[in-house]
Amino acid sequence: MELRVASLVQAAQGAGEDRAEVIQTAVGTVIVVADGAGGMGGGAGAAEAVVNTFRARHPTATAITTTGYGAEALLELDDELSAAPAGGQSTAVVLAIGQGLIVGASVGDSEAWLISNRGYRALTAAQARTPLIGSGGAVPRAFKTSAMPCRLLVATDGLFRYASPESICGAARTPELDRAITALLDAVRLPSGALQDDVAIVLCELR
Repeated sequence: MELRVASLVQAAQGAGEDRAEVIQTAVGTVIVVADGAGGMGGGAGAAEAVVNTFRARHPTATAITTTGYGAEALLELDDELSAAPAGGQSTAVVLAIGQGLIVGASVGDSEAWLISNRGYRALTAAQARTPLIGSGGAVPRAFKTSAMPCRLLVATDGLFRYASPESICGAARTPELDRAITALLDAVRLPSGALQDDVAIVLCELR
């Protein structure tokens, strides 16, 4: 299956606390999205720690075919951050695309959707919104599905909180991937052009 990917991270102000990473490995593509908890201290660092964990830990073919890819690493990171003086907390969605599958785990209110012409399916629908990674009590929830022709959207709540499912799906279906990801960001802009929250988006086309 052919895979094309576009991504962006846009802060509402300053450096922001959202992160997104696309990691190409020998057995598939890994996508990581994280949203540091604002107002708690260390949020940006916690989100960066989520991304760094998977930059350094590439999956094997066996890991991709096993339900729960990424969950163990998120649990380890949860313990590490909770024990650090300024560890901070973050949401996390991590998934791997390969071996004809999409397999991952998530914590918090960042989400992953499969979008087709018929509608959308939230892969992260069963996730625990709290506690977050870094709390010491996070519970990553696993998901697994067959890879099929569609758009795969992984993003933080800076998108999902401020745009309707209809506008998100409409923007994600824009034919050209780069234009589609720009349309997703535009869907949450205020009339002034400002954003109400940081936004991290990864949009994939599977065909």
